Amino acid sequence: MVKPKSLITDVPVAAEAREALLERLFASQLPHNGELFVPGDDFYGHQSPREQAGHMLVQLCTWLGIKPGYIALEIENSDRDVPASRYRIYIDQSSLINEFVLAAVLAHALCRYLLEERKQIRLPLPDQQAALLTTATVLFGLGLVISNGMVPGHAWLPNGRVKKSTLTTLLPDIPTEQYTHLLKGFLRRYDIPLSVYAFALAPWTAHRLKVPLPHHTTKVVAAAKHRVLMERMKLAGVAWLLFVSLGIGSFVLFQRAKPFSPQFKAANDQVSLLAQLIQTCESQVAYDRQYTDTSDIQSQRVVQAEDNRCQSLHNQYDSAVAHRDSLAH
Repeated sequence: MVKPKSLITDVPVAAEAREALLERLFASQLPHNGELFVPGDDFYGHQSPREQAGHMLVQLCTWLGIKPGYIALEIENSDRDVPASRYRIYIDQSSLINEFVLAAVLAHALCRYLLEERKQIRLPLPDQQAALLTTATVLFGLGLVISNGMVPGHAWLPNGRVKKSTLTTLLPDIPTEQYTHLLKGFLRRYDIPLSVYAFALAPWTAHRLKVPLPHHTTKVVAAAKHRVLMERMKLAGVAWLLFVSLGIGSFVLFQRAKPFSPQFKAANDQVSLLAQLIQTCESQVAYDRQYTDTSDIQSQRVVQAEDNRCQSLHNQYDSAVAHRDSLAH
């Protein structure tokens, strides 16, 4: 017997209205009401991407109350036959490159299955359906998995080959800020403590939620944090080399245009050195503020001392510039 397709004409505009609609339609069947799925090392695993996808699927299905046998993964360029009787989740090859993206794609697709196949929920417009689906992923406890999968488009992604279109199709027309707002609201609403999920936050999710990453994290999160750190160091190194190159080039041109006294040269060198020290100091303070536990008073004092040192360098730089300029006249 084919289930009749339902069309809900009373469109829930606000997030609260969408949550109320989902709670009413799922009633006692609402998966893990008020609980958060926290992905650990046993979730991300260390298998090949295709095995990992199957491993994640089983855990997510169990969490959502779906029998894994109902779902079939259809992976791009795979020779595996997919039974026509199962609900198919299509996995793009680019999603296999990053564990966070892969998990988010699966979680999003399973929530779509619950809404559109099991409950036959259809809203009049695609953007309304997408908003309802987005709310469902948070309400069903998968907000952390989805947020971790909303990786920023930077070079620290593995192999740098994740397509930008992957996340566009994952959460169509839903800004990252709006999704983060939904996730924050869920965590506050059910009073879920930071200690429950902090170790499983990807660096970008921790930044969005404005919480510090703990020292002990899952292996995949630790690896992502290391990639972020290495990329930032590399970018800082490139910026420093560019700054030095421009400084040297400008100095050479200036030197050719007009000869200066040894005193002026020494003063100019002092200005350049202080500028480099300020840049290094401010980069360190910015990094420490992002990853230092706000409850650790001693660590906060260290950060404050470093910030004071940066201010002192700024004062020295201003004095050095004024001294150099006075020698130029």
